[in-house]
Amino acid sequence: MMVNAIERVLKVSEHLGIIGFFVDAKNKQAGAYYEQFGFIPLPDNPLELFLPLSTLKKAYA
Repeated sequence: MMVNAIERVLKVSEHLGIIGFFVDAKNKQAGAYYEQFGFIPLPDNPLELFLPLSTLKKAYA
């Protein structure tokens, strides 16, 4: 499911100006799951995580 979401974000980025992929984790355990893929927790809310588009492109290439 994560691979499918990454593929979709990359396809959308070809046509729209986006900076990355945001997710809302339901709890700390889910946040840790996303962090293993390189997502970065936002300082003001650690359950909101961000993966920069540049990181997505490097990981998927």
